[in-house]
Amino acid sequence: ANYENGCNLYSTPDLNFGQTSDLSSPITNSTSISLSCPTNTTWKVGLDNGLNYDGSTRRMKNGTNYIQYALFKSADLSQTWDNTTCSQGTGTSGTQQINIYGRVPAQNNILPAGDYVDTVTVTLTY
Repeated sequence: ANYENGCNLYSTPDLNFGQTSDLSSPITNSTSISLSCPTNTTWKVGLDNGLNYDGSTRRMKNGTNYIQYALFKSADLSQTWDNTTCSQGTGTSGTQQINIYGRVPAQNNILPAGDYVDTVTVTLTY
């Protein structure tokens, strides 16, 4: 018999910061990733910096305009999340939820209205 120790990402939903007409105050929101790994399988989940990263900040884009944002592993927004600071855990053979917390800091510039988006790649290693 050959048994493979395989993990699966079941869902990686969008993190939507909602609609606002005022970016002078921070906006926070969260979403969760669903995964499953066999019991006792150590896993790590990393998030890349997105398509619009400028070398120091994640950014959502609309045309030539950007809104800065950050992703975190903790609800208190103290632990940033990227590929070098992965979320880690151990499989349970069931579905596990991992929360992603996001924050748009107050923006100093006036931006045109529209949909601002970014694409972040989720990487599961085990």
